Amino acid sequence: MPRNSLKMNVLLAGASFLMVFAAVEIFLRLTVYNFQNYVLSPGPNALYVIETDEFKTCIQTNSLNMRDYEIKPKGAQERRILCLGDSFTFGLGVNIPEAYPKILENLLNRNAANLNGWSVINGGTGGNAHQAYEFLMKTGFSFQPDTVIVQIYIGNDFYDNMGRLAGPVSGRVAVSPDNPFKVFIRSQKCRTLEFLWSRLIQIRWIDDILYSCHLRYGSRGHFLRKYPGLEEQLKNMELEDLKRIKDACDARGVSMMALLVPEKQQVFMKRFLSDEKYDYRKPNRILRSFFGTNGVPVMDMLDVYESLPERELKKQYYSRDLHWTADGHVLAARTLKERLS
Repeated sequence: MPRNSLKMNVLLAGASFLMVFAAVEIFLRLTVYNFQNYVLSPGPNALYVIETDEFKTCIQTNSLNMRDYEIKPKGAQERRILCLGDSFTFGLGVNIPEAYPKILENLLNRNAANLNGWSVINGGTGGNAHQAYEFLMKTGFSFQPDTVIVQIYIGNDFYDNMGRLAGPVSGRVAVSPDNPFKVFIRSQKCRTLEFLWSRLIQIRWIDDILYSCHLRYGSRGHFLRKYPGLEEQLKNMELEDLKRIKDACDARGVSMMALLVPEKQQVFMKRFLSDEKYDYRKPNRILRSFFGTNGVPVMDMLDVYESLPERELKKQYYSRDLHWTADGHVLAARTLKERLS
């Protein structure tokens, strides 16, 4: 083959590859990755709109930078519940009346025996139990709650402690969500590579190679049957903060409850996390054991979801966004109401 023809074929092949790659990139950005980055609390007395192809919600914060109405002084016969948690409690994807704290308030007040009834305050912030504890101590107890409900998201609450690690962790098999390859992909904002990576890690032999090379990805490490050093430390940090919340509530005569929110892969992809290496229920068991030991009632939504028919189950989460739909918030509120009744 003449050299010029070879060069031309190589150029044509390269151009064809780039065109296909660009087409796939555009398609993924318009479909699978058609979402916005958004903040939880833009500041006190803020008002703005988040709109995606799945939802449009109005985000409004009060003078205390909470996604709730202004908190009035507590009435003499009023019963108060303070909900602590992350973006699920904050209510990303729904409007204020559609988030589970306000739905729970309405459900409780249907059968309220006193005139003042119940108030359920939305104290949802970003982060995990560490941020919840800080909010509780700084602001939450000033509302004089009778009960504190702590919502925990299995998807990232353990890993949200990564920023507080002081130094290296021994036995670090699971290298956190900040895997160098993943950081590189996201820094380049190439959705095609990100999509390809998300599919490759579901192949068992690739998963085994990454595991044997002490590399991890995403947040699947907390589903490992045997925790490496990092996951063990992150788990302990989370439990320590939850214990601080429990102790603070006990010291003030405030009751505490817990609400466990499953990650979507626990609900819809658990077949990939149910084998000799992974246990999709492990984080939930750890938390339930902790709360049981400390006398804290716990509502595990994973149990609720596994009793639902598939048609109803799919209504609980948005298809692409990780958060609950309005139906998901309604079911959570009803589950809590049954426990409080």
